[in-house]
Amino acid sequence: MAKALRHIPAVKILGLLGGVGALLVFTFAVFLFSLSRDLPKPESVQDRLQLPSIQILDRNGLLLYEDLGGASVRHRPLSYKDFPPCIIQATVATEDRSFFTNPGFDLKALLRAAWINLRGGRVLVGGSTITQQVVRNLLMNEEESTERTLRRKVREIILAWRLSRYLSKQEILALYLNQTYYGSFAYGVEAAAQTYFGKSVSELSLAECALIAGLPQAPALYNPFINPEKALERQKVVLERLYRSGFISLEQKQQAEAEKLLFAEQPFPMEAPHFVMLVRNTFDRLESQGLIPKEARSKNLIIRTTLDLHWQKIAEKSVGDHLQRLARGRDGLGHNVRNAALVAIDPWSGAVLAMVGSPDYHDQRNFGAINMALVPRQPGSALKPFIYALAMDPSSPNPLSAASVINDVRTAFLTRDGKTYIPVNYDGKEHGRVTVREALASSLNIPAVIVLERVGLERFAAFMRTLGIQSLDSPEHYDLTIALGGGGVRLLELTSAYGVFATNGLLASPYWIDSITDAEGGVYYQASPHIQKVLDERVAWLISDILSDDRARYLGFGKNSILNLDRPAAVKTGTTTDFHDNWTVGYTPSLVVGVWVGNANYEPMIEVTGLSGAAPIWHQFLRAVLANQPIENFVQPPGLVRQTLCKTNAAFGQPCLEWVTEWFIPNTAPQPTLPLTSSAHATSSQVHFMVLSPLQNGVYLLPPHAIQTPPKLLIEVSSRSSLTHFQVFVNGEYLATLEASSPTTWWTMREGEHLLRIEGWRDQRLVEQHTIKFSVRAPLR
Repeated sequence: MAKALRHIPAVKILGLLGGVGALLVFTFAVFLFSLSRDLPKPESVQDRLQLPSIQILDRNGLLLYEDLGGASVRHRPLSYKDFPPCIIQATVATEDRSFFTNPGFDLKALLRAAWINLRGGRVLVGGSTITQQVVRNLLMNEEESTERTLRRKVREIILAWRLSRYLSKQEILALYLNQTYYGSFAYGVEAAAQTYFGKSVSELSLAECALIAGLPQAPALYNPFINPEKALERQKVVLERLYRSGFISLEQKQQAEAEKLLFAEQPFPMEAPHFVMLVRNTFDRLESQGLIPKEARSKNLIIRTTLDLHWQKIAEKSVGDHLQRLARGRDGLGHNVRNAALVAIDPWSGAVLAMVGSPDYHDQRNFGAINMALVPRQPGSALKPFIYALAMDPSSPNPLSAASVINDVRTAFLTRDGKTYIPVNYDGKEHGRVTVREALASSLNIPAVIVLERVGLERFAAFMRTLGIQSLDSPEHYDLTIALGGGGVRLLELTSAYGVFATNGLLASPYWIDSITDAEGGVYYQASPHIQKVLDERVAWLISDILSDDRARYLGFGKNSILNLDRPAAVKTGTTTDFHDNWTVGYTPSLVVGVWVGNANYEPMIEVTGLSGAAPIWHQFLRAVLANQPIENFVQPPGLVRQTLCKTNAAFGQPCLEWVTEWFIPNTAPQPTLPLTSSAHATSSQVHFMVLSPLQNGVYLLPPHAIQTPPKLLIEVSSRSSLTHFQVFVNGEYLATLEASSPTTWWTMREGEHLLRIEGWRDQRLVEQHTIKFSVRAPLR
């Protein structure tokens, strides 16, 4: 072959190569012509600049917020000279470093992107310039702009080159900065500056410019109201590119990274602002996932939500009223509480009916724009009902019942790292033998940890994920302290999870957008509630019965506490030991409400308990929204039996000191203890009275000030029979005679082991007596 070529004149070889080259040029020219013959004209870019309004309505059609579109102040286009240098530089450094010198496309960036995509086996980067993005958003139709083909890329490059010849660089950049979407319905940097920082773009700092410039790549992901951590990560990327591009010094970069950003109010009136921001971010996500066609934005959209604006006003007032009371305090010094959040959900559908993310959305000093209903915080004891629900599941081996007895005494546990963990009850006391009903209703800590160890961390974590608690990701990250709130949960998720008890085991995933339509009646999105069975209906009812039992709450909260409503309601509180977080989550058969109280910056509150923090807000809101509504009872499902048994497991031939009557799932009840009584003390097997305080085998600690002020122990009797009076003896010594109408007295505490005997009399006849062993110990040091 080589010899043959040596005999061909050089002129012929050059002619042959020239012919091939000409053919390739001609073919390429035909290819370009075929791709460019139906391209839109650059001057038509002005036809795509108007944006429609979007109305966000409550469930009854009341306006929560309206985005007025391109004609409003929020979308006011600015001239190039009105953009501050920091937003121009941040945009160029992030999106197109060669913008001011390239002809509309960057060949080097295209080749680099092609190489990365080739190595990755899929499209990873695009290599598009600012001009190409303007072309794609304003000149190409929706179908073509979303294609990932060579044809679309070449047509985009041709259009970008033509637009660069038609408009100046300043005009093209102004188009980008005015028309690009920055999330939360904000088109253009001016709208973005007003949305996220409550000021004009001309007033933005370098740090604020960097955050905004990083949003267009993924507006929903980097939304600082919803994902502040992601937004700050993206901001640091922009600042790094500014520094590497030579726009800022290292010192300026470091100062901007250290600047504390204050997210501010919306410039236009907005009802339920935290809820509206959640709706806006969800709309962005639905659109980015393709569930809402992008052409829908060209319509006059109406987003109907699940929120009840009337209830929302009540929720906001409930939060504001109680925070004012906490700010004053009884001594006028206050309790250092500045934030609170409330979520109300229909447990049968999952519809969010009210959401307060902070007492004042516009309060920059106290981080009011942050939605505390979405921020993970430690739940204290609020997870205990789920621990007991797992332990009572009849499909589990050796399930507990509401009457199962647990020893509430000092118990040591080993954590994952081999350290000793000794839980302590909130009141610092040990209460001896308590039933599951008493332990859960009174929120005793020691029994909860005992039950969690029985259930297992892996099973508990899996159950919480099933209920939608996503923040408790892996059991390897926690230990038994999770029973008392050792992990972070979101108020929205926790409130939704409690709904499973109200519905007898059905879990409805929370949602807040009901439908998205246009003014002509076109439907773009319609919510479909997601409901699944996750818990035995009998277990769910038992948990509700326990949490609504005021008598069972007596140990922890006393009688007739703020947790009581004028109707059946199950409720649980939670308080962290360092007073950073306080919770109350409770429900009726048709409404579940969760409240969190604390400080967004994690400052500790001062002496805020489960009853004084979140509970009054919960109580006020429920009383208000349910006023004049019919009273509902928790409907008991079939498959439960009622049985009376001896709590103290009396030995044969000895009288039972305490009887309990309880509901059981078949095959979970202990073997019944027959009523055994002494003929000298009683005439029948009927239980005529119970000793409420002190508890059998209870352990009571003297307070540190016992020497100066001798403490007293409450002695209280409960009777539903016709007894007329009671005689009380302590250690064989007479203490008091109690009338049946007011069977309480007090005993001055002394350290040591003690025996209480109470005799129940009907006139001159001794009917029954109970003996209680208890001890008083020195205060903890």
